Amino acid sequence: QILWLCKCDRGKLSLVRSEDLISKNTKSCGCLASEHCRFSSITHGSTMKNSKYRLFYKLFQSIHTRCYNSREKSYKYYGGRGIKVCERWYRNFKNFKQDMFHQWKQGLQIERVNNNENYSPQNCIFATRKQQSRNKRSNIFFELNGEKKCLKDWADFFKINYKSLYNLIKYKNI
Repeated sequence: QILWLCKCDRGKLSLVRSEDLISKNTKSCGCLASEHCRFSSITHGSTMKNSKYRLFYKLFQSIHTRCYNSREKSYKYYGGRGIKVCERWYRNFKNFKQDMFHQWKQGLQIERVNNNENYSPQNCIFATRKQQSRNKRSNIFFELNGEKKCLKDWADFFKINYKSLYNLIKYKNI
């Protein structure tokens, strides 16, 4: 076996087998694992026995998972599209909590106002699932008398069935 003496970004030296380097089984000297452990156990003064803080922290973890874990099912819609977490919030629960906790209520999810921009204090709000469904890339937007809304909102406004309105616009070429 051939061993390589590798030096990580933090300056730590470790011996790594050639096959692990080639197969990319070794991603770090061990710093990555300890960093992940530290990140997963951060509470920053919030008692995690309190379910409200625990739910808020889970939300914080989920945005990182969507953006940085390529094995996550939804990664392709976030990290896979280049969506990241801003530097202020990247692995810093204390800053995230300081910026967003006062807006959050149980049942609300984090929402990026502009779906093509990163998670940041300037681009995030908390919204209900219904509100979030109005801010999807797959939505069809329609402008009427200078007012632009998604088709579902127009259907609600005119009190007509969404599918009927969709078919009317699609097939009548309005």
